[in-house]
Amino acid sequence: MPLFESARVPDFAGIKRRVISISGSGPYTEYANTFDSRNRILRQFIDMYQCPSEPSAGYVRESFGWRGASYGSNFQVFGNASSVVIWMWRNTAVQQSVEIWQGRRGLEDITDGSSKTVAIAEKFGTCNSVRRGPVRGGTMWSRWDWLDTWHPTFAADSSFQQAKSMFQDNPLPYIYPGPCNAAVPQTAHQGGVMNVAFLDGGVRRLEASMDAEAWWALCTSASRD
Repeated sequence: MPLFESARVPDFAGIKRRVISISGSGPYTEYANTFDSRNRILRQFIDMYQCPSEPSAGYVRESFGWRGASYGSNFQVFGNASSVVIWMWRNTAVQQSVEIWQGRRGLEDITDGSSKTVAIAEKFGTCNSVRRGPVRGGTMWSRWDWLDTWHPTFAADSSFQQAKSMFQDNPLPYIYPGPCNAAVPQTAHQGGVMNVAFLDGGVRRLEASMDAEAWWALCTSASRD
């Protein structure tokens, strides 16, 4: 598996076990049948998950212990609901909280067509966050224990859909206090260029000057909005 070889992740055999996992800055929480992610997985660097132009991903590990990433998945495609409230943090031990993130759409459900539906977009690793502070968010590629503002996704939060889902053009500074909004994608490229991957496998550049409603249409899997 070249992906894991480049990340220097150890063999998964024997890692899966009952562990005590640290959940952010909160108390220790016990999870059954999970990976010892703090030491084995969540700190691993994976080249393809980090954009060389994105300045904030490296800050994540130094400040929060997890490994930052530069890309997020489109919840409108990979989620199992039209929206969630990511600002109300949800423990993954609560099954009803997990189910809405376990998307079950097939390509036949993408009625707009795979070439017109965004799958992945760029997103800052650190977004308006401070260590131990009340405002924290960004992108952690291995996030699993809380469905929150660090989850690697966008177009999920009910308050930031339609035109409000529009990606941000270099919202700096990326740490608090700053203009970065963890609910939407961000581009770090000069000239406001956002690189996105579509479901057909194609990668295209979108301009920050594009119509916000057109962006939302590309995010939705069907022309219902």
